[in-house]
Amino acid sequence: MQGSHSTYEMRSSYEPGYGPGSAGSSVIAGHVDSKRGPAVYFYLTDLEEDGEVYLADKAGKKLTFVVKEIHAYPAEDAPIRQIFGASDKAVLNLITCTGTFDHERQTHPDRLVVTTELKQDDPKLPTAPTEVKKSASALSWHAVRDDAIVGYRIYKVEGEKKKLVTSVAAFERKSIAIDDLDATYAVTAIDMDEQESEMNEM
Repeated sequence: MQGSHSTYEMRSSYEPGYGPGSAGSSVIAGHVDSKRGPAVYFYLTDLEEDGEVYLADKAGKKLTFVVKEIHAYPAEDAPIRQIFGASDKAVLNLITCTGTFDHERQTHPDRLVVTTELKQDDPKLPTAPTEVKKSASALSWHAVRDDAIVGYRIYKVEGEKKKLVTSVAAFERKSIAIDDLDATYAVTAIDMDEQESEMNEM
């Protein structure tokens, strides 16, 4: 593990808590070193905010987390509720020992907590309608063959500006009456998440 990118095999986490990738604060703790030398989290301090942590399980499933915060706390004063508690985001906290080793107590005095959040892929936009055509006094297009599509929006385009003409539900006829055959029209598809496709112009 080096720099702002890290890769781990998902071997174990705090079992009573949340699983990595699910909503909530999951926790994976590891040693920073041992009498034999560096351990799995020896380079944890090299991580930086906005860096990425890659987590992989034995089945090969990979998750990417983005570093949001890095804090060191006295071992007896760590914010347990924050580290292990509920969250509406998929949080992964990496914990290890830090600070100068206390030979009398045989432990490090502090705990380093690296808080990361699951990286969300950019949503995939719907496919744009095809075969947009003007004929006589109507504008028509072909339906997008996708069960997620709930409707279409028709715009009149003038240079960089666009004006919504009307909306058509997915179950309705894929054509509308138009009164300006010289104008440029565009049709977009809308999915159930209200994402809009690129415009297909005519």
